[in-house]
Amino acid sequence: MPGLLDVFDGLDLNGQLDRFRQSDAERQSLVENIVKQYEKLQYKYLEKCNDYDNEVQSRRLWQTQYETARREKLHAENGIDSNPFVLALIDGDGAIFQDALLKEGRDGGADAAHRLLTEIKQYVQANFENAGAWSVMVQVYTNLEGLGRKLFSLGMISSPTEIHAFSRAFSLNQPLFSIIDVGFGKERADHKLKEFFRFFVQNVQCKHIIFGGTHDNGYLPNLDPYKKDTLAAKRITLLQSAAIQPGFRELGFPIVRFDSVFRPTDLPERPSGVSASPVYGVTSAMERQPSHSGSTPTPMSVTPSLAGDSKNKSSWATVGKNGAVEKSINIASPKFVPRRTILLNSMDERVDAPLAKAERPAIDYVNEQTKINKFCNEHHLTGECRSQYCPYVHGQRLGPTEQLALRWKARQRSCQLGNACRSFDCFWGHQCQGENLGYGCLYGNGCHFARMHGKDLHAAMKYFEDGTIDVIH
Repeated sequence: MPGLLDVFDGLDLNGQLDRFRQSDAERQSLVENIVKQYEKLQYKYLEKCNDYDNEVQSRRLWQTQYETARREKLHAENGIDSNPFVLALIDGDGAIFQDALLKEGRDGGADAAHRLLTEIKQYVQANFENAGAWSVMVQVYTNLEGLGRKLFSLGMISSPTEIHAFSRAFSLNQPLFSIIDVGFGKERADHKLKEFFRFFVQNVQCKHIIFGGTHDNGYLPNLDPYKKDTLAAKRITLLQSAAIQPGFRELGFPIVRFDSVFRPTDLPERPSGVSASPVYGVTSAMERQPSHSGSTPTPMSVTPSLAGDSKNKSSWATVGKNGAVEKSINIASPKFVPRRTILLNSMDERVDAPLAKAERPAIDYVNEQTKINKFCNEHHLTGECRSQYCPYVHGQRLGPTEQLALRWKARQRSCQLGNACRSFDCFWGHQCQGENLGYGCLYGNGCHFARMHGKDLHAAMKYFEDGTIDVIH
């Protein structure tokens, strides 16, 4: 029987042990590789998870921003489509309303607004889609005072102030219609019209602009940049009222006329049937003499037939004897009543007429009484106080010397209308007294007349109540 140790004689135990050890090493290496691969995968997995989370957050953020932008876009589109309007910008110094409308005063103003609304609506509805829903806005810029004087001198209105009633009725008749009084100065209406055009031509709610300034070449530089802009050019129409300047036709914009509202021709220089001697404007030196000297002119009435016959050398006595004309002649000089005037400088701005020097006792009296209770300027200087509850002293009017002192005192306060004032009863000041007296203003920007500093104080014209103007040489 073989022994126990004989069993292991045929086995290579060391070799097997080495193989076991090698196998364990390989298994260990494999496990280590697996662990490393796992760690790499885990890192990539976590990285992808983070990227995914970031993408989810970004998507949600962009989705939120998209929704916000979409709502804003819809709101903007709704805003563009809501309240669309067509705008008419009109220079009222060149586009003059029809004579018949102006003569009607207040009723004419309301009728003019209604006619203009109708004309504009008919034009835009015939040329543009969906124009029926457009509101109509009209802005007319003009110098009402100067226009009123001109129309009155031509006999087209009964009073220079009648144009104000026309303007108010025009503006009240339609809620988006306005006549804006820009006052005196050539460039004031131009400046307003140009700026409003520049602002509204880029306004998306303003679907169309009707530009009424074709009488003045000064507007061409403002319109010229848009003739090559196809989108803007479609939104501009030129309004022709009187003679259109050639440069406007070259722009290529559509041109429209509203002859039921505006005159097709310029205003005449003088009333029809009047000779070359102008009614409104410069009068001759002989005609002005009474207003300067106060002398009484010798009256003479001449019948039209005699006035037009340059060959008639007969005296009034000879005419009476021959019986050719029965004429009653009054040789008595009529009482001269001086016409009230307002002095204007070369820029059409009011300047104060010189006042006589007030006497010291009258000045002291007015100053002392003012400390107790102020005199009513309207009552004592114009003869009528229009205030129902005036708190100032009325009673018997002051005498001439005291009135002069009170007028000097009133001149120290500036008129609210400034240089544009045309009231013949205005007793307030229209220029700085320091500048007027030649020693300059002592108060600077604190002066009541600061806005009038530096103006021309030289009187160049006389403006009379009937609207005529006398140039002072």
